[in-house]
Amino acid sequence: MKIVGKFVLILCLAQSLFSASAHLSSNEIQAGDRVALILVANGKEVKFPELSSIEGNEVVSTSQSQNIQSINGNVTRVIQKQYEFYPSTNIAIPSYEIEVDGKLEKTEQLSLHVKKVSSKNTPYLLDISLSNDTPYQNEGVVLRYIFKIRNDIKVRDLRFALPSFDGFWIKEGKKTNPKVEGDYILHEISYIVFAQHAGDIEIKPARIDIGLDSYTQDMFNMLTRSIEYKRVFSEAKTLHVKKLEGTNFVGDFEIIASIDKDKIASNENVNMTVKIVGYGNFDDLHEIKLDTKANIFSDKPVIKSEIVGDKLQGEFEQKLSLSSDKDFVINPIEFTYFSLKEAKVKTIKSQKFNIQVEKKELEKEIFIQAPKKQQEKIFVNEKEDRFWYGYLLGIMTAFGFLTLYFLKAKLKFKREKDFGEKSLLKRLLKIRNKDKKAEEYISLIENYLYKDKTTKLNKKEIVKFIKSYEE
Repeated sequence: MKIVGKFVLILCLAQSLFSASAHLSSNEIQAGDRVALILVANGKEVKFPELSSIEGNEVVSTSQSQNIQSINGNVTRVIQKQYEFYPSTNIAIPSYEIEVDGKLEKTEQLSLHVKKVSSKNTPYLLDISLSNDTPYQNEGVVLRYIFKIRNDIKVRDLRFALPSFDGFWIKEGKKTNPKVEGDYILHEISYIVFAQHAGDIEIKPARIDIGLDSYTQDMFNMLTRSIEYKRVFSEAKTLHVKKLEGTNFVGDFEIIASIDKDKIASNENVNMTVKIVGYGNFDDLHEIKLDTKANIFSDKPVIKSEIVGDKLQGEFEQKLSLSSDKDFVINPIEFTYFSLKEAKVKTIKSQKFNIQVEKKELEKEIFIQAPKKQQEKIFVNEKEDRFWYGYLLGIMTAFGFLTLYFLKAKLKFKREKDFGEKSLLKRLLKIRNKDKKAEEYISLIENYLYKDKTTKLNKKEIVKFIKSYEE
């Protein structure tokens, strides 16, 4: 009993001599296991450091507790804070400063040894594979993660976390259904990564948090079930990226252009479709600009792509409509890329199209004057005179009303003709090259007709603008 008392006294004296200390919940763990850094301080007012990570490893949770003891009249207050994290490699934990009763105290440095998991006997494993580790800049590389877990392990939860892909553009690919392979269940997910610059670029480890059943026994011998998470990390991979010069596109492509007709009437539309198909970085393609003097209306391009084998197969499609009052030429579209098959920069071209515009003959208005009728004298007696005057007056009044009605209808028709959106658009197309403002009006009307009916159009202003060039 005396020995125990002496040991407690020595412990209290040690705590009073060393106001701050640090230790680990375990000095050696297996990769994927959780460990806690425990900082301890002895004092009334204690401030622990705020740690979001420990040597690059994210702190996933923290907790704090205190213990107050009184031995032989000496009151000691011991406070400790735990920082839990999942290290994947050996680390040296530095000294930390703790403020104890207004004084800064430093903890000792610690070392943690992390044992690698053997791929043969482990119950779970996260593999990573690359289709190519020496790609060109902007070349798509298929990145596959395969998670293996033994089929006798009951999993409550799975959480997959990608690393930060600094220096890459990433596109999600396929996620396959789980399949059984021997004693393991396999989950696979793939991505396409595109290196944005040349040089050695590291893909950092991904991880999976595995939620497993954990049972604890309380003071009444009752079992409580909860979820305990294990972390599994993939290996880090390095891509040795080769520089791409002369173009931003890499792969193997084919360009196809087609039109629905090569002869049109004046200001009739020619519909054109442009397709680029093959393998490569399709998502870097933008809207195609045609080299032609015709008026052009273009839809937004549609891009589709998917992983086929170890490549990104895709299709780019853009639909256009062209019109003119004169013959015009659609010059070939050029597309330059680095061919992986031929290992060189290559330029491909679409077909050239010559469009013939047939001019309409002007219709001549012929005015034919009706022949004058020979006037005949009509003799009426005085009694019938008033009757015929009233009759003629009624006819003239009715004719006047009819004339006013038709004039009003004609004015309404003319107004609709002048102010109709499609009519205004057609008239603006003829003068689009004369004034930049015509392009602004064309964009407004197209937006109203094909996208947003709430677009405000000042038709009087547009008509006035058009007439200033038509007169």
